[in-house]
Amino acid sequence: LLAAPSLRLVPQPEAKPLPAGAGAHRTDLFTFATVQALTLCNGELTLVDDRDPDRPLAMTLSALNGRLNGFGQNRQLRLALKGRLQQKGGEAAVSLTGTAAMPPTLIRWRETTLHVQLKASGLAPEPLAARYIPSALSASAAGRVSLRLGLDGALATGLQVDADLDGRDCSLTLPSLFSEPLPLE
Repeated sequence: LLAAPSLRLVPQPEAKPLPAGAGAHRTDLFTFATVQALTLCNGELTLVDDRDPDRPLAMTLSALNGRLNGFGQNRQLRLALKGRLQQKGGEAAVSLTGTAAMPPTLIRWRETTLHVQLKASGLAPEPLAARYIPSALSASAAGRVSLRLGLDGALATGLQVDADLDGRDCSLTLPSLFSEPLPLE
């Protein structure tokens, strides 16, 4: 049981390769350790992407609750997590459920097979539009969206991606291209 854990993930710019043999200790724990069950209560996860300093993106999931079962080599990890995405104008409900069949060793991580679903409702599109639509277009977005994203398959051979996106009172404004906002349905 982890009560109120907090984790911050920040991608690093280009990672340098490890010297030969330096990563050997990293697979040892995975080889002999398993986690039968891990329960999260009221956790927090912050994801930060500041690789583009002109358009950084930070997202915090709070009230993170759930359970992970069966983590370890040759095991099938089962996960069920729910939380609230903090955003301007209110929170969005987020859940992640599914399974991941783990390989016999961490060094063979590409053999992992996933069957997972991510669901989110009440997402504000503005932060993603600001981050991923070129700034030269002066784009803005409004409204709320719901997302369902499914991933099925093996990392080594390819994943099937299934996605649904529904909007509520959504619009995308591109003043450099269109004089009126585009309604998104």
